[in-house]
Formats: sequence, structure tokens, C-alpha cells
Amino acid sequence: MNSFPMQMSSFESVFFPELNKGFAYVYKRDRAFRPIMYINVNKVKKLKTDNDTLVKLSTYMLQFVITRALIPGKVENWISIVDMKGVGITEIPKKLL
Repeated sequence: MNSFPMQMSSFESVFFPELNKGFAYVYKRDRAFRPIMYINVNKVKKLKTDNDTLVKLSTYMLQFVITRALIPGKVENWISIVDMKGVGITEIPKKLL
């Protein structure tokens, strides 16, 4: 993946099986209409996928939010919720930080 933004349609079929595992998703909007992105670190830890794939999935999710959920001039940022339930601070994959 050498360029940003990547073509969304070319990666959707590749990432859908991984994204359907529920480790990250975009959930509704807050009062200011900002999209809410939810990341479950415990599920990320259990995925057992390589770091390169996780970086590509994260890039896809961020680009999805930027291209399909933000409205220029009205909604220009998003909320990120990182669920750390069941994960100790020493268990976070340091290579992904």
C-alpha cells in the first residue's frame, strides 16, 4: 500500500471477512453528528493476524470514516472509543503502537 487514499472498492471484498470479526467498527453518531469509531483491543489481540494486515485494516477504517462519514464544513472529526476491557497495559502489542 504505497499511496493514500487507496481505492475503497478494491479493498472492500478483501477486508470484509476480517472486519466482520468485530474488532473495529463505526457506530452511529454523537450529538454533534461526529461518527463514533469503536476498537476492541481484546479482539485485536485474539485475531492472530500479522501486523501489516492490521495496519491495512486500520487504514481502510480511517479512510472509510474520512470519505463516507465526514461532511466538509460541518462534520470534520470523529470520536474514537478504545475498549481495553480484559487487556492489561503490558499485553498491548507494542509493534502496533
